[in-house]
Order: sequence, then structure tokens, then C-alpha cells
Amino acid sequence: MIASAAARAQGLPGYILTPAGDTVAGFVAEKKHQVIYLYPAAGGKPQVFRPAQVQGYGLLDRPAIRSRVVHQASGKDSVCFVLPVQLGRASLYCYAASEGGLLLQPAGLDTLYELTPVTRSLLFNRYLVGCATLVPYSEEMLEMRFSAENVEKVLRRYNRCLDPTWQPTAVRKHSPWRHGLGLHAEALRGSLTDDNAWAERTITTAGWGQRIGLEWTAVRASGLQMGVVGTFTYLPISSPEYLVQTLTGQAETERRTSATAQLLTLAISAGRRLGRPTRPGFYVGAGAGSTVLLHEKGQTQQRPAGSTMPFQTTETYSVGGEAILPHLEAQAGVLAPIGPRHEIRLTGIYQKFVFTSFSTIGLRVAYVWFRK
Repeated sequence: MIASAAARAQGLPGYILTPAGDTVAGFVAEKKHQVIYLYPAAGGKPQVFRPAQVQGYGLLDRPAIRSRVVHQASGKDSVCFVLPVQLGRASLYCYAASEGGLLLQPAGLDTLYELTPVTRSLLFNRYLVGCATLVPYSEEMLEMRFSAENVEKVLRRYNRCLDPTWQPTAVRKHSPWRHGLGLHAEALRGSLTDDNAWAERTITTAGWGQRIGLEWTAVRASGLQMGVVGTFTYLPISSPEYLVQTLTGQAETERRTSATAQLLTLAISAGRRLGRPTRPGFYVGAGAGSTVLLHEKGQTQQRPAGSTMPFQTTETYSVGGEAILPHLEAQAGVLAPIGPRHEIRLTGIYQKFVFTSFSTIGLRVAYVWFRK
């Protein structure tokens, strides 16, 4: 069931270009192995397309990602979805949907050729011709490390050699992100455990608090979701009443502690959206962040053991800005779209603060507005 849900990762608003050049709009989800799903905007079963079946596809308002013939390093020709990296007389492409790879389009040819550390020198020698200052089998070129950055440098040098007025243009090297802003509120329970030597047992100080925040979120057509969240937390916590032992082992004093903390947190997260576009779906993810203790005020109260007297305050404290606490977190929840650009999220979040016994668990409700 989990694998089936993962295969239906939510996509982005987009379209496909049919072999006849017609545009069919819907939600496009990028899958592995150069496969895309087109979900009808009105709902229903998705259509599955491979590069040889369409001219290309588009996401949001971006230009189409085209299908092109690629002569692979294995010697086989295959139709693939590709993205431009650098355009010129000789151009550089990569596979779409973050699948990497470097593809050379020689001047005057439509076929793309897969570049690898093995095929690089052969392809450069065969197709980067007409430039006397660029010798593919020179010592400089043979010793050059094979990387996307170095291949781009070689093609820039070649294109300027053929046309001194040529300038590289900025192009996309990956599929687009869909950006959004979110507001959220959260009810959470925080707990702090302490091995109290005087009580000779572990004391848990806990309580319910509130958290509000602002989130920047970004979603890919593959279902990948990233987020940066800033939150403010108000958390009152208190301990149960416990007995403090004397040196002779006899109960002498009944004690309790309480505190109120104000926290400011900045966190990043990454996860996967599961489910069909335009329908409620699921989200699972993880994250990390740091929290600043803006202010904490606390007190200790006690009374004689077994007494019905009111507790008396014996100690108070007030601190602030003195601690930065890193944490790790896990998230899981549901997503409910409201029209094409709005979304409600209900997420359970567990945070564990590193190097301490402090943790929180909460339920967050968020409203998200997408730009496109």
C-alpha cells in the first residue's frame, strides 16, 4: 500500500504537448525512468506518457521540457526528456526530472550525444571542429577533470571561438519548484525529564502550549516538498508533586516546580507528498532546526511532607537569550487542496532537542497559498 501511494506522488499544474502539437492541460507528475503522469484537472485516472509518445511537457508557466533523440554511451538511440544547460552553436543538455547526465548537441545536428569520462574526448574531437585553439586530445584537455562545470567551460570557449560576440544565456538546469507561503498554528505538549537526586527518581516536567509560525514552502512535480519555517512558542510546564529525601532517607519535604518559556525557532524540512493532485493526500518528512530561548520564568514551591498547608514559593528565576537548542523532527500529516492555489495542511510533529531530555509533540494546522 505504501509503494502504491508513493507511485501517485502529487504533481504540479502543467500540460503535455501531443505529437500533433496540441496542448492538454492538467497536473503533471514526474516519475522515475523518464515517465510522466498527466492527471485531468477535473479528476479521474491519470494518463501515462513516455518521451517517444509526446513532444514534451510543461510545468507551471515555464517553457516546455522537450523530448529529444539521445545517442547514449552504450551506442543505443533513445528518446528522452531533456533540459538545456547552455545554448550556443554547440549546446549542452541534461536529462529532465533531476536525473543528471550531460548531453552534447553538436552544431547543425538535432541528435544529442551522451557525454561520459570515456566518450568525452572522442565526441569533442569529432564534433567540436573549426576552432584552432581548442584541441580535444591536447594535454590540457586530457587532464581536465570530467564535470558539468568543466564541460560548460569547454563549450563556452568553443562557442566564443566560432563567434566572438556569443554570450551564454541563463537557462534552467532542473524542473521548476512551485513556491508558496503558509501561516500555521499549533497545539503542542512539551516535556523535560530530570533524574532528581533528592527525589531518588525521574521527574517529568510537562505542559501544553501554543505555537504560531510563518512558512516558505516549495514543491516539485516529483512530489518532493521543502520548507523553511519560523515559529514562536509559548510553553508553560510544571512537575507533579514529589518528595525530597533527607540524608537519612526519610521524606521531609514535598516539592513541585513550574516554568513558562518563550521560544523562537527556525527549521528546515524535506519530505514527500503522496496522493493525487486536486484530492486530499498525505505527507511524510523530517527536518532540523535551532531554537533560541527568548525568556523563561520559573519557580520552586514546597511544603512539609504530608501537610495540607498551601505550597510556599522558595525559589524563583528569570533568564533569557542564554541558550540555543538544536533539534531534529519528524512530520506526518494530510493535505487538502482548496482550489488550484490554496491548501490546508494538518500535520503531526515530533521534535527532539539534541543533547537534552526536552522534546515536544504537536498538531499543526496550516493554510498555504501558492504563487502559481
